[in-house]
Amino acid sequence: MTVYGSAIIQSDRLLVWSQNETELILLFTDTGTHADPF
Repeated sequence: MTVYGSAIIQSDRLLVWSQNETELILLFTDTGTHADPF
């Protein structure tokens, strides 16, 4: 069975994970802010 989850670390940082019986995958990403593109 594979389990997925996510957590907001700060207002613009996100932790996403996937875990099964043999493996844990973590993805930590900066989503940016509304002001970043300008």
